[in-house]
Amino acid sequence: MKAFRFLLLLITFSIALLLGVLDYMGRVDLVCREASCMKVQTSSFSRFLSIPTPIFAAIILLLALILFKRDRWVLYLVSFTVGCEAYLTFLQAFFIRSFCKICLGFFAALLVLFFLYMYYAPKKGVLIAIFSFLLLHFAFFFPSLGRIPWEPLVEGKGEKIILYMSPSCPHCEEAKKFLSNFVKGKAIELIYRPISLSQRDKEKVLRLISKGSKDPILERVADKISWQNEEELRRLEGRVAVPVAVLFKGGKKKVIRGWVKESAEEVEAFFGEIASSPLYHGLPFITPQEEEGICTESGPCR
Repeated sequence: MKAFRFLLLLITFSIALLLGVLDYMGRVDLVCREASCMKVQTSSFSRFLSIPTPIFAAIILLLALILFKRDRWVLYLVSFTVGCEAYLTFLQAFFIRSFCKICLGFFAALLVLFFLYMYYAPKKGVLIAIFSFLLLHFAFFFPSLGRIPWEPLVEGKGEKIILYMSPSCPHCEEAKKFLSNFVKGKAIELIYRPISLSQRDKEKVLRLISKGSKDPILERVADKISWQNEEELRRLEGRVAVPVAVLFKGGKKKVIRGWVKESAEEVEAFFGEIASSPLYHGLPFITPQEEEGICTESGPCR
C-alpha cells in the first residue's frame, strides 16, 4: 500500500509540475487542446501572483514526497491541496462553466490520496481541506468589493443599442464609430459587449471591460463577463461572429449582423432618423459564404 501511495503522490506531483511549466511557457495546448480545456487554462484563475497555480500544487506535493515517511504531515499537505483543487473545480463548474479534463483527472487522483491517508487524522484532514477551500476564495476575491455592471440581453421600454464587438475586428471599429456619434444628444443607451475572437484579443477585451483597471479581482470579474458576452452571442446567433448590433425601441427589436454601408441606414431607419425603407424590414437572407463586413473566430474577416 505504501508503494502505491508513493507512486500516486509522484504522479500527481508530475502532473502539477508539467502543467505549471507548460503554462509558464505558454504551451498548455500540448496536453490540453479542447476549447473547454483551453478556456480554463487561459482564464485569469490559472495564475496567482503571476505564477501558474499548478506550480503551487507541485511545491506542496514535493514537500509531501520529502516527508513521505511522516504520514500525518503527508495527510495535512494533501488535504490542503485537495481543498484548493476543490475550489478550482468549483470555479470551473459555476464560474468558468467549462471543464479541463486533465485538471479533473488530477483532482480525482488527489481525492484517492486524500482517502488513503484519511484514517491517520480524519477530522483534521477535512478541516484543513475546508480551510484551504475558503482561503483560496479569499485569495482570489477578497478584500476587493469592486463590481462591473452587466445585464442580460432583454427587451425594455427604453431605447438602446447593444454592440457585440472585438478589438481585432475592423468592421467593429466602423460600427462603434458610427454608433457612438449616432447616440450623441439622444436618449439612446449604447452598450458594448467585447468578445475575444482569439487569444491575442483577450488582454484588450479585459481592459475594455474593466475600464483599464489593474485590480486582479476586477480582471477575474471581467474574464467572467467576457464569457457571458460570448455565451449570449452564441444564443443569439448560434456562433461567435462580430459585429452584431441589437437595437431596441418601444418594445421592438432588430438585429444587424455585420457592418456594411447599408447598416448605418438600417439603424437610422429603425430609430426614425430617416423614412422607412426596404432596409428597415431587413436585408435578404445572406449565406455565411456570401456575407460581408463580419469577423468570425474560425476564419478571416470578410
